[in-house]
Amino acid sequence: MSLGQLTGHLTDMSGDWALNKLTKDKMDLPADYKWEAYIPASKAALLEKFDSELPAVLAAIAAVPPEKWDRQWQFIFGGHAWIDDPRHQVFREAVLNHMIHHRAQLGVYLRLLGAKIPGVYGPSGDEM
Repeated sequence: MSLGQLTGHLTDMSGDWALNKLTKDKMDLPADYKWEAYIPASKAALLEKFDSELPAVLAAIAAVPPEKWDRQWQFIFGGHAWIDDPRHQVFREAVLNHMIHHRAQLGVYLRLLGAKIPGVYGPSGDEM
């Protein structure tokens, strides 16, 4: 992925993709569905999309009652269930783990561009 594709993908993961897992019980797409990746036109457009979508996701996380995390969530494509797991597992694997994976890829781009890698769980080696 290009840097633009990667940042757009991360923005989708933390926005619409996450919100879907929190507010719906399934995603059902027809076999002929064509997904259009979000590729931001600029850094400002990327940040605007991220900043506008994140509050709804945070509110949705806070609104999920504990028992709903154990209910099944499904991803159905072309009539076939590709994911049929408890919501907590889907959110962890298809949202959080997916973003963690791509964050590492973003770190490579930042390194190649000469930028410092920001800390996540405390200061990074660049911040020490």
